[in-house]
Amino acid sequence: LGGPKEDDYVAMGIAEVLTTSLARAPGLTLIAPSATRAYADGKRDIAKMARELGASLVVDGSLQRTGDRLRATVAIVQASSQRVLWSDAIEAAAGDVPSLQRRLAERVATALALTLSSEDKKRLGSVPTQSVLALADYAQARAFLERPDVKENVTRSITIFERALARDPRFALAHAGL
Repeated sequence: LGGPKEDDYVAMGIAEVLTTSLARAPGLTLIAPSATRAYADGKRDIAKMARELGASLVVDGSLQRTGDRLRATVAIVQASSQRVLWSDAIEAAAGDVPSLQRRLAERVATALALTLSSEDKKRLGSVPTQSVLALADYAQARAFLERPDVKENVTRSITIFERALARDPRFALAHAGL
């Protein structure tokens, strides 16, 4: 998900949680958001990205903020033809990112015509934290970890994971990241 710079970490967090949620669904093989970030420069050559990553479908999206509202627009694109197979837009209060994530995951799973058990649906609907700020911290810390070649990044990641955990001590992904 791309969007305004100030919302980068919120968008990264949403993409991370969406991937984690969908990875639990049977019949899908997903590529980690970290592998696709190199393509998020705004030029988005979906066919090239999919070819290089070996993907047949791409979930593409953007995040927009208007006042205290967030709008996530998401599409499933067939990589070979770049044909949009499905698209939707979901809005939520800026402070309700977990609801936005859950609804996105449910709608993408439905659009992919996944057959989900009641347990799959329950897992798909779960959110890792209710704290928008903890989620943004988590995404920022993960982004720093993706560049371990920069000496200070590991130390920065530790500090930011700890800040996420101060915001939500039960945030398991932040514990795992730390």
